[in-house]
Amino acid sequence: MQFPKDAPKDADGRDSISLIRLITRIMFCWFLKEKGLLPTALFNADKMAELLGTIQPTESTYYKAILQNLFFATLNQEMDKREFRRDGQNFMAHNLYRYRSLMTQPDEVLKLFAGIPFMNGGLFECLDKTLGTAEKHRYVRLDGFSDRDDNPRCLPNDLFFGAVRTVDLSDAYGHNKFKAAKVAGLISILEGYNSRFADFKSEFFRFGLSIEPLVNRRRESEQVQNTGLHCVEFIVPTLLRGNAAPGAPAPITSLSVQDVPTQERGNDKSAPLKHA
Repeated sequence: MQFPKDAPKDADGRDSISLIRLITRIMFCWFLKEKGLLPTALFNADKMAELLGTIQPTESTYYKAILQNLFFATLNQEMDKREFRRDGQNFMAHNLYRYRSLMTQPDEVLKLFAGIPFMNGGLFECLDKTLGTAEKHRYVRLDGFSDRDDNPRCLPNDLFFGAVRTVDLSDAYGHNKFKAAKVAGLISILEGYNSRFADFKSEFFRFGLSIEPLVNRRRESEQVQNTGLHCVEFIVPTLLRGNAAPGAPAPITSLSVQDVPTQERGNDKSAPLKHA
């Protein structure tokens, strides 16, 4: 798993901030799917293999061709303006589709995206940007939404569709109790649980994230951005607790960030991450 060189690191040199941002976006999309606003096919491994030609575990085809296009060029783009960027043009235009070469059926992929509503909030805004002046500038890549050959961003398909298996995580956690830990891909985990959707919907308003006002309407981005860590800490356990499928990993009960840069948390070190 590799994030862009400009992606922030925590105090231990890890990509916890980028991972929280990824989980937040996926959990929000899962909620949209449960609400019927996103096609279920977008999260189906067999359908994705059909449209992408392959979803081999070590490749990054699903994240690039499906999820990044979903986040930045679908949910963050008005419905009548969605299209692929033109070859050799639209550089750093992050609300246009990319990765056509990774799709065996690009028209079918676009059909899946076509009916998805425009969200236009801070959560799905691509964080790649250009700094400086026209004469002297540099490109900052936090999300790595680029189909250039030199784009290092790689989130393997196994991270999303990997089957439940046992691995030794004792070195990573510094404790022998994780020597035989059960792990699985993010979507495999979500599919392995019976989501408590009614509970989730009733509590969702606590964070000012009613989905109806977000559809086809501008929302103050600060309100959306402030919910990054709240989404992870609340949505994940709410969706995953309950009756797990046999053999599924244990439910997540809490997630937190201890080493978030002060500019993202203000002076209060216990405050939640603002710009996830």
